Amino acid sequence: MPSIVWNFAKPALRHFRRQKLHSSFKIVGLAMGLAAFSLGALTAHVGFHYDAFHENSDRIYGLVQILPAGAQGQRLSAVTPGPLASALLQEFPEVEESVRFVPASRQIVRYEAKRFNEDRILYADPGFLSFFSFGWKSGDKATALADPASVVLTETTAVRYFGEADAVGRILIFPDGRNRAVSGVLPDVPFDSSIQFDFLIPLPPGPEFALNSWRDDSVSTFVRLKRGLAPAGLEAKFSGLVETNMAGRPESPKSLFLLPLTGFFHRSPDILSHLNGNSPVELYIALAFGIIFLLLVVFNYTSLSIAGSLDRIKEAGIRQVVGSGRRQLFGQFVAESVFFAFLAWALSWPVYEIMRHAYASLFGEAAGASLSLPGHPWIVLFGAAVTIIVGVVSGLYPAALLAAVRPARILKGDLSSGKKGSRVRKALMTVQFVIAIFLVLSSIAVRRQSVFLLEKDLGFDRQNVLVVPVGPEARDAIEPLRNALLRQTGITHVSGASFRPVKAGGQARLLPEGAEAGETRLVDAYAVDNGFLETMGIQLEAGRMFSRDHADAGANRWILNETAARMLGGGSPLGRRLTVNDQTGTVIGVVRDFHFKNLIFRIAPSVIVLEPESNRYLFVKHAASLSAAAARDLIERQWDALAPHLPFEARPLDMIFEEAYGDMRNVSLMFGAIGLLTIAFSCLGMLGLVSFVLHARTKEIGIRKILGASAPRLLGKLLTEFGSLVLVADIVGVIAACFAWARIFDLYAYSSKIPVAAYLLMSLASLAIVGLTILSKTWSAARKNPVESLKYE
Repeated sequence: MPSIVWNFAKPALRHFRRQKLHSSFKIVGLAMGLAAFSLGALTAHVGFHYDAFHENSDRIYGLVQILPAGAQGQRLSAVTPGPLASALLQEFPEVEESVRFVPASRQIVRYEAKRFNEDRILYADPGFLSFFSFGWKSGDKATALADPASVVLTETTAVRYFGEADAVGRILIFPDGRNRAVSGVLPDVPFDSSIQFDFLIPLPPGPEFALNSWRDDSVSTFVRLKRGLAPAGLEAKFSGLVETNMAGRPESPKSLFLLPLTGFFHRSPDILSHLNGNSPVELYIALAFGIIFLLLVVFNYTSLSIAGSLDRIKEAGIRQVVGSGRRQLFGQFVAESVFFAFLAWALSWPVYEIMRHAYASLFGEAAGASLSLPGHPWIVLFGAAVTIIVGVVSGLYPAALLAAVRPARILKGDLSSGKKGSRVRKALMTVQFVIAIFLVLSSIAVRRQSVFLLEKDLGFDRQNVLVVPVGPEARDAIEPLRNALLRQTGITHVSGASFRPVKAGGQARLLPEGAEAGETRLVDAYAVDNGFLETMGIQLEAGRMFSRDHADAGANRWILNETAARMLGGGSPLGRRLTVNDQTGTVIGVVRDFHFKNLIFRIAPSVIVLEPESNRYLFVKHAASLSAAAARDLIERQWDALAPHLPFEARPLDMIFEEAYGDMRNVSLMFGAIGLLTIAFSCLGMLGLVSFVLHARTKEIGIRKILGASAPRLLGKLLTEFGSLVLVADIVGVIAACFAWARIFDLYAYSSKIPVAAYLLMSLASLAIVGLTILSKTWSAARKNPVESLKYE
């Protein structure tokens, strides 16, 4: 067997030595394609297998309520009543285990002189650690959450507070005044987990979470079913549970259903949940671009193989003359293609690591670490299988071409293969440029969308605003801090709110006075302080703002956005009585529509309520003449004077938006780099095919010159022939990009369009690149002495 392999490898190595540059282009190009494909495939695999690392993940389901929503029909919520978990375990033998958890709001946690704002705190049932598979580092896992005064930390959090010292047994002070002893340390929560936390605290009974009330939705409830049981059979029994325990609620669920744990990350955006989630669109894009780039380099590999076969014409002829059969020749050339493909496969893994680190620099170290090869060894074998397929497919055409032509023609250097072969070569060239143009236009589209989202008028001013988190511990300092800041030169407005834009607000039930209960509507609700709307530059359309001069009370004054005012109908809403949740009040103002939520959604009807006691963030507006850094220093000095025992944070609001939508800009950079590579590879492939065509048409060019054709005329004919292919590629690539990105951007409530100028520029650029690429080859052929052309054979 080794001798057989060597007999195939020896001619391939000989050919590599003769054409080092040509072969290197082939191998490096294919290596980059295999690496890009592997990165895209692994990104999609990780994304579509969120939470699959949990043991028995296929048997774990979350409870989702289908709740009435008045005139809007229904809404879905994975936030459930506290007693539901125990009721499921007691009443249904299909349920093997149940668990509850709920994230806490931002808190200040202290250890000695260290103080940190923490917003990844999770309260959970004692069985949480055995229900889910988050690993374990130190402490007794079985009893870690048994004591209500205990806390479990992730490894990075433990190092942040205690350094390299053993964390177990050390005491952390929480804002509720309770000292909690560290009972265990677990590894950092995996990147591909929709449940994220740094602190794990036993879920306490008490009014804060209303764990004993069927009327209050507060926790996430998950169950593990017994083996072999289908969720549909259990869901059919939920109606009795709802009727018995939830019928007396203001909003009794229509029904309950089970959502697989592995489906939570990519759940519908209509499902309210404590778990992280995201659209799967980016994963489809990553996989699609990996496949597209791989196809491109396969076409390039094939094109260069065809061009490289020119140097092996006589070798193929002599082999046939001395007795080699066509099948043997065919097998030899295909085997050589596979051999070169495996050289590319070996090179693709260091290339993959370079790409992975570049990916990590764009999307974060955790995202890059989740794509490491040691964590996914199957991708190496998968890459080997793809390599074999690529090697065989890429080598088929040149192998068939060399093996099929008769020895007499080959020895004369005639490698023409008729119209059929010409069509294949032209198709290869056209497809390469279709892919290149599609990817470059895609990078333009994503770039424009990211810029569009970052620069869109959202109905408020996000420039020159600093956002300062304030927890319950800083409540007493808020008013003195506001007054102190307003006395500082350069600070123009200071106000507070319970939310931060992008991840903003909650929902409320709105019912106009005199309307039927079935006319209740869900609206977005925003709790703010006096002066917030002025601080954010939200324009008043009618009525008035909240004001201390009017002694407004949060329970009886509402401000609506324009969409909510239109929803009510019947003229001006000013003075109308509305019930929001369980509180009835009067509309005092209407403001211009604003967009505090993710831009994947359209502006919803919104109600603004005055609740200074709910402030979790201060918004500080500073003059344009004062830099963000200087404003931050000024705020920090006042903070340290009033609350020196509390940690200070402040971030520009525009930076928060940049982080929220900056990934799209990073994706556009990635696509742009891929687009440039595709253009480069397409040009290499075109050079190979042009060389092949000119080689086959040497005599034709000589005869045309003898008959009077000038060199410029021949050059124009050749450029027109190849340019027409690129023009077809332009048209197909533009149509494909328009169709694909129009469908993708339909998922956003607001999207940009690729301008016509971009299409024209891309077409002109591609034609110019083609012209420059083939100019050197065609010009030398057109100027060649016709005598030499006719003596070519």
